[in-house]
Amino acid sequence: MSEFNKISELIQKFGLISGKKQIFKTIQSFLNGFEKADLAVSVTQDAGGRCLMNINSRYRLSEDIFIKLSEALEPFISRYFFAGGGPGGAAFNIADFIDFEHHESPSDAPAGYMTAKRAELKGSLIVPVFLENKVYSIFAIFSRDEFELTRQELLSVNVLAHMTALSMKTLAVNQKMQKMINDLKREKNEVVEKAGRLSKVLDLSHSLVSLGSYEKLLDITLNSYCGVFDIEQAVILGINHHKNELYVEDCAGFNADFAANFKLPCGYGLIGAVIEKNEPYFRKNVFETGEELAVIPFSGVSGLVCGAIVLYDKFNRLSYGDDEYELMWMLANFFSLALNIIKVQSVSDTFEKDIESRQAAAPPPPAPAAVTPVEEETGDGGLPGETVFADAIRRFLTPSAEIETTKIRIATEYLQAADCGGDLIDVFKTSGNYITVAVADVSGRGIQAGVTAAMLRAQLKTVCSYNGELRKIMFDLNNLVCEDIDVYNFITLFLLQISPNAGRAAFSNAGHCPVIHYIKEGASAVVHESRNSPLGVMRNTDFKEGILILNRDDILLLYTNGLAEAKNPAGEPFGRQRLCELIKSSAGTGCDEIKEIISAEIKSHTGKSGKFDDDIAFTVVKVG
Repeated sequence: MSEFNKISELIQKFGLISGKKQIFKTIQSFLNGFEKADLAVSVTQDAGGRCLMNINSRYRLSEDIFIKLSEALEPFISRYFFAGGGPGGAAFNIADFIDFEHHESPSDAPAGYMTAKRAELKGSLIVPVFLENKVYSIFAIFSRDEFELTRQELLSVNVLAHMTALSMKTLAVNQKMQKMINDLKREKNEVVEKAGRLSKVLDLSHSLVSLGSYEKLLDITLNSYCGVFDIEQAVILGINHHKNELYVEDCAGFNADFAANFKLPCGYGLIGAVIEKNEPYFRKNVFETGEELAVIPFSGVSGLVCGAIVLYDKFNRLSYGDDEYELMWMLANFFSLALNIIKVQSVSDTFEKDIESRQAAAPPPPAPAAVTPVEEETGDGGLPGETVFADAIRRFLTPSAEIETTKIRIATEYLQAADCGGDLIDVFKTSGNYITVAVADVSGRGIQAGVTAAMLRAQLKTVCSYNGELRKIMFDLNNLVCEDIDVYNFITLFLLQISPNAGRAAFSNAGHCPVIHYIKEGASAVVHESRNSPLGVMRNTDFKEGILILNRDDILLLYTNGLAEAKNPAGEPFGRQRLCELIKSSAGTGCDEIKEIISAEIKSHTGKSGKFDDDIAFTVVKVG
């Protein structure tokens, strides 16, 4: 057979190769027909830096042959695979990085060839194979005797070397692709599983907020954690602030004695510390024996922590990641929202029963024309129970705690109207140490507006606890409001997020009064107008956001319409321009002083010290 035909046949054989064993069978067939060579060797390097020396031989080999092969190929391996030295450039022994794989001909070897005495390699041809501008493999043939190759034979060996390298690389790529496919299949299964959990959590969240019973809420929440996340034991802890201790509200996976006898001082141990910090805690191998523990605090309408959900898995079956922990936290926040809705509804029901009992006990009117119906009494002539309830709602609608940093000072003011309104002010910290300031106004008047504002506050804190991006917060909050608010009502909201270093603030305005920004450099007051619709108008609405650059001694004023629209006896409104001038003239004072100046001016303008025509709420923020 001519050399050309040999090469053609070789290429055809390699074209049918689909595995490593077939590669070396093809090389073996070459050796069987090429009498000048006793050994053929192919050396490749894997991603970890180790070299694999695949050896094909006519006969069985003695141990010293492997040593001689390593010695013969070491200069080439060093040059092409370890040009920069060993790991970290340190000196190393190449033999420590070589693995052998021997493929032997089925024919018997001459006895003399197996002995160390006759094991010599006198003839050799070593060919570096370049693929993609670098050496991919080293191919070599060896013989016990010296040999010479014709031009055709040399071409045949080169073809064999390159076809071996190409086949090895194709095989490696195929294996890599198969691994990627398997990984994608596994990831797809994981994604499907996570998507299923997310869908269940979202469905459960809607179920939770629609429950009217506290007992049902506890039961469904515990069953949700145990069912969706395969949790072994779950506990909902409450806080007795009078006794300063934690107690079990409800539990799953424990016996009845556990709930009855559990008592833990607030702030004690890991669970107490997590609740005191008011941040969720997730940890694997918590006791160094494989357990998983999650402690997720939840807050009331006032913003104070009122308990925690504790999840425990003894056998570490879960091995959850951040995505699952995020879902656990999300479910806890919806539990908190549902709990707050039940509390507000309970207060509302108590108020209605109180009104009914007072109406039943009231003496009959002497003449129908001389009596104003009870349901129309408002303001100072309202029922005592209504005044008490309105005062309780107003306490919900003002910040529960002052927040102050070395760079930010915040002062808030809430001046009450004669009847209950729906103005809301809140200041709280979110993840990443951002300060969030919210000023809102619910359309309408009376108890209903106050209850709606209280629910908004709970919804806002819930959404902010699992979502840090302002646009997403406004999007989710608007959808919640659309579900709960009457079709004829809406809510205006100005939401501000101040960065930890106080250098910038992001804001989004949902149909609310524009923020007034006093800029120290230039002593100017800038008004940023609204560009978004109010909350509760349409579901799935996108809300734009703006950025404020803050410098030392800059001032921000956030307020409700009651401040700018407050009228004097002549019917003249206080006006936004007057607010700008007030901030300019008082810019050199502190945050609390600015608040007091505005309060004094509004009282002077209206001629009232209380019981205004509309609630007046505002927040002053000054950069230190």
